Amino acid sequence: MINKNIPKKIVEVLTVIDKTLTVQEVQIKKDKKYEKTYKRHKRYLAHTDNPDIKVGDKVIIVGNKPMSAKKRWRVYKKFVEKGRK
Repeated sequence: MINKNIPKKIVEVLTVIDKTLTVQEVQIKKDKKYEKTYKRHKRYLAHTDNPDIKVGDKVIIVGNKPMSAKKRWRVYKKFVEKGRK
């Protein structure tokens, strides 16, 4: 059961090491004055027990109590877009 107050994010997996994933969130922003679009990236370390997750997959992560110095997220489930398996 997920607490609805905990933020959820859909992110792409960059690396997989044992039970730790490095995931990256990409935000596309638009400049107010010049209306140019640009990307901002943020990386997180997330814990997982699922060995089926590979590099390039999209996953849903939720906040968790700190598991290490940098690991404060856990993988909720693998994200599957409609029309894909």
